Amino acid sequence: MKRSVMNNKILNREGMQRGWGTLVLVLWALTLPTGCVPLEPPARGASEGQAIATERSTYTLRSTPTLDSVTMVATYHNRSAQSVYIARCGESGPSFLLEKHIGGDWILGFSPICPLIQQPAITVPAGGESTDTLRVLHLRTANAWPTFRVDSIPGTYRVVYLVYSDVRYRDGLPKFEDLLPDPERVSNPFRLENRRNQ
Repeated sequence: MKRSVMNNKILNREGMQRGWGTLVLVLWALTLPTGCVPLEPPARGASEGQAIATERSTYTLRSTPTLDSVTMVATYHNRSAQSVYIARCGESGPSFLLEKHIGGDWILGFSPICPLIQQPAITVPAGGESTDTLRVLHLRTANAWPTFRVDSIPGTYRVVYLVYSDVRYRDGLPKFEDLLPDPERVSNPFRLENRRNQ
């Protein structure tokens, strides 16, 4: 009888040790990195309420002694029940601004040179979207344009489009009416970093 009780204790102890070993192995496996985790998750502005979503959450300026530049891809989502109209910047794409977050406020940080109102509007139907490439060029030489309008470039920014609820054409030129409120034409916040070439 004593031998049977002792054998049961030994078996229970061995079973617990195997159980703890399995638990430790599972916990260790959960800490391993997987190939499905992105190194830099995309910004999720559209899913969080902003009308514009950038494809990245951080951008780095390409810099030379005379020029800083960065290229971004942004998607505008029209959640309204009617078409909206985005003003163009020449023939290249939408007219846009960059606002920088400073001291709790969004202030103008950058605006490109655009022959505004000279091209047909970008029409985004109800429930539709428009994906465009935005190019930011900052000339660092004196009395040059375009340039950033802030003392220090690195920081948190957002894209702002000029989006209207209506547009009428006269002699082939658009006349925009009723600029949409900010929540319907701004992007998620993103970081802009400055890196100098050696």
